[in-house]
Amino acid sequence: LDTKQAAQMEGGVEEQRVLRINTTLTSKDVVLGRGELANKHLGNIMFRTERDRLKLSYRGADRNKRKPIASQLVERVHSWGGAFLEKREGRWSEITDSRAVEKCQHALREKRARNNRVNNTVTSPAAQQEAEDQGTPDASV
Repeated sequence: LDTKQAAQMEGGVEEQRVLRINTTLTSKDVVLGRGELANKHLGNIMFRTERDRLKLSYRGADRNKRKPIASQLVERVHSWGGAFLEKREGRWSEITDSRAVEKCQHALREKRARNNRVNNTVTSPAAQQEAEDQGTPDASV
């Protein structure tokens, strides 16, 4: 396993943390990117749950209070033993905390798509309402 030191500035205090390079993906990690793996991976599901818990606080916070909320999200992932990983040249590598905070800020800002998916097809709000009236469950999470 290759490792590298990452210097992070947290509240004016420099913190050293070893990043995982050329590592193995675990169920606790958050996969960066799009697609089926990112949507179905357990670490990403846990991440989205935590993100949803913090979203209202983030949106209601002043600009200068938003970054600490995103940092909390990164800390929660680390607290359960996870890391933010991306695939580079076919190998999984951990990103820096500062980049993870940026990714979390984006996830917290993100608005849910106006159209929802029902039975894996994009539907209009009217079609979704009709499906709900007929008892068809909403497949989106």
